Amino acid sequence: MKKTGFGSIAFLLGIMIFSITAWAQTYSSVSLTVTKNGSKYTVSNYSALSGYKVSSSSKSNDILTIKVSAGSGNSWSSKMKQSNVSIFGDLTNGDIKEFNRDSSSQIVIKLDVSEDTSSSGTIETSDKSTVTVSGSTKTSGSSGKSSQSTVVDDVELNSETGRVYWDGNADEFDLIFYKDGKSVATYSTKKNYYDFHEYFTGAGIYSVAVRADNGSDKRGSYVLSNVLTLTAEEAAVIKSNILGKETVTETTDSSSLTTSSPTSDGNGQWIKDDIGWWYLNSDNSYTVNNWQKIGDKWYYFDAAGYMYKGWLPWQGAYYFMGENGMETSIWTPDGYYVGSDGKWLPALGRNIAG
Repeated sequence: MKKTGFGSIAFLLGIMIFSITAWAQTYSSVSLTVTKNGSKYTVSNYSALSGYKVSSSSKSNDILTIKVSAGSGNSWSSKMKQSNVSIFGDLTNGDIKEFNRDSSSQIVIKLDVSEDTSSSGTIETSDKSTVTVSGSTKTSGSSGKSSQSTVVDDVELNSETGRVYWDGNADEFDLIFYKDGKSVATYSTKKNYYDFHEYFTGAGIYSVAVRADNGSDKRGSYVLSNVLTLTAEEAAVIKSNILGKETVTETTDSSSLTTSSPTSDGNGQWIKDDIGWWYLNSDNSYTVNNWQKIGDKWYYFDAAGYMYKGWLPWQGAYYFMGENGMETSIWTPDGYYVGSDGKWLPALGRNIAG
């Protein structure tokens, strides 16, 4: 009986050892979010599901040093190198100055946070007061903002439309759009959603970071959306906006607008700014992400409300949008024919002479 008892104990110990070994993780990459509030930096794991932990971070002589522990029982792969590091938030991979694997349990990342360092992949001015995305410019000065909440919750990137939604109450929200861990575009908005469908370019891993912005010293931490891992075909569906078409109107103040019209229409007016043409309806609204017939011509307006030009994929067909709307019954400048309904007719081939 005693021999049997020892055998049972040994068997149970074997299971426990196997389980502990199975639970141990060896990490070959690391993803961190760095948020700047005034002169202070906050570092956190990109994903709450990752087992490694930021053990310390300190700033000295324009260098932010971050130490990351693999966690109890876990380890960093001996193959870990700088290319396996992904930095999100206010800094990017372009700010990495040095990487070291101190031991199997700790890595050290040093980031250049000097004022003259510009983060690659973002679209913003040095004072971060103006950002340009999707053909539109939005100004968001940091002075005179009221004290609102800095909390952002439930950031959701829609896998069909490319729109991102979130909960929060702030003067403004800062957004960063990522593909494969690299910052592609930044944007600021007062709304609780934004349409990034045109930035889905091929197969990749997509996500969006959102934070509340109530002024330079009253910014919340970036909150990451869900991650979309897409094939080239899935990304193309989002980019074409086939599943995201809708009529959206937004009210604007027309008191400071100058007018100049390429076509005439009694119900509204064409307006041209530094970005391009857009159409102000008689009720002070404008169309985004949809078609609108103005006079006898059809036009398509993008996510920022500007007149779309070039080839437009729409519900399985292609339309060519010229300087004055949808073209019909012509050979396009790049040599393709569109019929009387505006659709490209592939059966006619290509006319190189245009």
